[in-house]
Amino acid sequence: MSERQRQQTDDVDDVDLSVDVGTGLDDSSGGFDEPVEPPAESDTSRGTIGSFYDRTLGSVLSSRGLVVALVVTLVFTVLSGLIPFLGLLGNILGIGVAGFVYGAIASESRYVELLVAGGVVGGGSALLGNLLVITFGSMTGLLGAGLAGGAIAAVVGHYFGRDFRDGLTREV
Repeated sequence: MSERQRQQTDDVDDVDLSVDVGTGLDDSSGGFDEPVEPPAESDTSRGTIGSFYDRTLGSVLSSRGLVVALVVTLVFTVLSGLIPFLGLLGNILGIGVAGFVYGAIASESRYVELLVAGGVVGGGSALLGNLLVITFGSMTGLLGAGLAGGAIAAVVGHYFGRDFRDGLTREV
């Protein structure tokens, strides 16, 4: 064997390759120790968006309910927008009808979801329905009317829809 090969094998022999792995085996008894449980995670150590949502809005706002409220509100707003000469008032009327229908059908109250959906759809319909006015004038009044009108119409419609459902399901 050459001198270089002998140096390489000597260097490899000097390396300590032992790894300490916690297997749970007790050398004295030959059996397993008690299983070691990982440390419990505290609520403050979780940093994901989902856990933040669960801690803050999870009990108040349902993401599935929000999506359904947005879709129902958008559909009724588009349908009410087909009625001529109503404009923004027709869209707000459609949002109120959507809140009523959602309240009459849903088994749980979804006021927050409909507040958000009504505001978003009302503001969006105010902006998109009046592009010429927004281009040459102020958009804050129209946007405010759309947001506030849509949110209030959705919540009031949901209230009356839930009251209607309660009246239909109550025993006489």
